[in-house]
Amino acid sequence: MVGGDKGLSVYDAEGKLLRVLKGRRATAPRYLAGHRAVVYLGGSSHGALGFEGVWRLDLITGEEKLVARMPLLRMVRGDPPEAWDGALNPDTDGGAWVEPPDRALCLRLVDGEGDTTNVTLSMRVDLMSGEVTRNLDLLVGTYRFVKPRLEPKEGTALCRAPVEVRGDPDAPGRVEVQLKVARAAYPFSIDDKGQLVERRGGRARRVPLFHREESDRPKGPADYETGLPGPVFTESGPLLPPGRWVLLSGNAFRGDLFHTQYLIMDRQSGAIFRLPSPKRPAPWPKPIPLAQLQRMKPLEFDGLDVPAGIAVRAVGSAGSFHASWTLFVPGVRVVPLNGNPAL
Repeated sequence: MVGGDKGLSVYDAEGKLLRVLKGRRATAPRYLAGHRAVVYLGGSSHGALGFEGVWRLDLITGEEKLVARMPLLRMVRGDPPEAWDGALNPDTDGGAWVEPPDRALCLRLVDGEGDTTNVTLSMRVDLMSGEVTRNLDLLVGTYRFVKPRLEPKEGTALCRAPVEVRGDPDAPGRVEVQLKVARAAYPFSIDDKGQLVERRGGRARRVPLFHREESDRPKGPADYETGLPGPVFTESGPLLPPGRWVLLSGNAFRGDLFHTQYLIMDRQSGAIFRLPSPKRPAPWPKPIPLAQLQRMKPLEFDGLDVPAGIAVRAVGSAGSFHASWTLFVPGVRVVPLNGNPAL
């Protein structure tokens, strides 16, 4: 399920578009328990908000209803003040979550990303009564709410934080256990020194691959944060069932947001691939030759760039996953999505 400008779209785990539920613009779709229904932010901009209301769609019956219409909020900025023409929207993928048991949709709305954020507004939408409560968490510079007049109230939590609600699926201990199981089932892996390890017949062959020295640090970008000397890419979550494919993360950068790059490896063959972001469906890319990988400078790896707060999630049981607005079906195809996937 994907929310976009044309409404909600339904894809299968192979990236085939099954149908488009045409209607209003849909953003930040979130599944309710059991994936029997989805709630989403719908409609065009409404005052200072980037959406008109919250809708609920029953995925079994197809029934759709308006849960809550958003209150009209207006902002100004500058001195003298002028009407603000921006819009508050969820803070990346982590800015919208459901408080169990399907009690409320919680929102953290911002005017910009990372260090460019001037306004942060928390909202809680009761999914039974439709009641909307709000709290202004941050207001800096010359921004002001004029309808109604809102002042920041620090320390006022409307909802439990997402990690308190659903746990941290990428917690280091949990991910390492999952990766250890997958390493035992297939011949190839990447060790903590950045070596490609091949295990067959009780023996292990190691090929230096991702280790780089301090002298390899990029000369230009001061925001390059991967620790050197050391491996520039390592195995990481989320686990892609059944474990044949493993994501490799590294090459960290800090801008307005913290960014991490990703490659992917086939544990069966040891082949390593870049993850492209095509504008239309494309076949799975060819592997990067190992000899070429060994010679690459850090920036030459050119992995898929994923900002902090953007979900990388497994889909189905065959290794598929999505990152940002792209679905990856390892070994088969890469499919651009027409919106943000439901979480």
